[in-house]
Amino acid sequence: QTFFLLIIFGAIYGGTFLINTLLSDIVDYDELLTGGLRREASYYMALNFVPKFMLIPGECLPFLGMAYLKYARPVKERFAPACGGDGMGDAFCHTYYQNETLGARWCSDTKSCQDLIDSGVTFICNNALETCGIKQNDGVQTLLIMCYSVVPAIFVLGGVAALCFYPRAARSRSSHDQVMQAIDKLKRGEPVEDPWRPGSMVYPMEPPTEHSGALSYFFPHELKHCVADEVGQRMPNDLADFTSLWHGPCAWLVCGASVIPLGCVAISAGLEGLADDLGASVSPLGLMLVGLGVVIAWFHGMRLWVALHLRGLAVTRKEVITKFNAMAPFTGHVRLPLLPSGTE
Repeated sequence: QTFFLLIIFGAIYGGTFLINTLLSDIVDYDELLTGGLRREASYYMALNFVPKFMLIPGECLPFLGMAYLKYARPVKERFAPACGGDGMGDAFCHTYYQNETLGARWCSDTKSCQDLIDSGVTFICNNALETCGIKQNDGVQTLLIMCYSVVPAIFVLGGVAALCFYPRAARSRSSHDQVMQAIDKLKRGEPVEDPWRPGSMVYPMEPPTEHSGALSYFFPHELKHCVADEVGQRMPNDLADFTSLWHGPCAWLVCGASVIPLGCVAISAGLEGLADDLGASVSPLGLMLVGLGVVIAWFHGMRLWVALHLRGLAVTRKEVITKFNAMAPFTGHVRLPLLPSGTE
């Protein structure tokens, strides 16, 4: 059984090497879509940052659940009797701790052995150590099974499902060679067809415009909305309309800011629980909500500030359309024309 489990673990762990291999191909493909810009540092930073970000709920929530389900810590070794002989099995251990004298504190400094028994804990003989120990209640056992098997299996299956959407055209050595050849053509100033998405054209990277940095704060659909009603009707040097650009960031800013008070309430409600022997408190969850709200408010607050700043600048439609077209290879959107229809 152990050998079989090690095979499964090895197969899963081997996927980490696949991630690094895929990421190297993705970096090259990103260079193609950007028209010649290398951003491997950003991708490798994201690859290492996301797992660290998920460590917070991944480690906090199981411990919090164990505390609420009345997890029992191991008994004190100096009070643990020997067991394993004739008539000294599980029943012996359970009877021994059940007869704990008042105030003896055989099990812990905060709870008596009877308290643990009332919470569903049973005392058994640890045959490997030949001393008495504890068996967690059914709720804690179920939680541990979920955390060590079911939940990881769900995420692994999710990763497998995501790999199924990896482009079929990108699953061979020849396809990567086609990407590198297309990059060479881009560096020579030639437009190329995306080898992984036939029919999609990629153009050489254009030099950054005066306001390209500010426009980078917004999503393609937001930029398109600034010029959508004017495409094919106005000239490239006409000014873009940023009247409604602040609506989306403002709505998200309000959502993020509204989460912060909820987190503060949860922190306050769980302060008393922090003094519990196992820390059964909702304060960590409240802290997560506060952190999430701060990140959302900060991110969209910056976008809102830039949107309001752009309203006072003379930004041409050409700059907006150029920025939108630069992101079109990533989003699959059709490139917007710079000139009105019928204009040479």
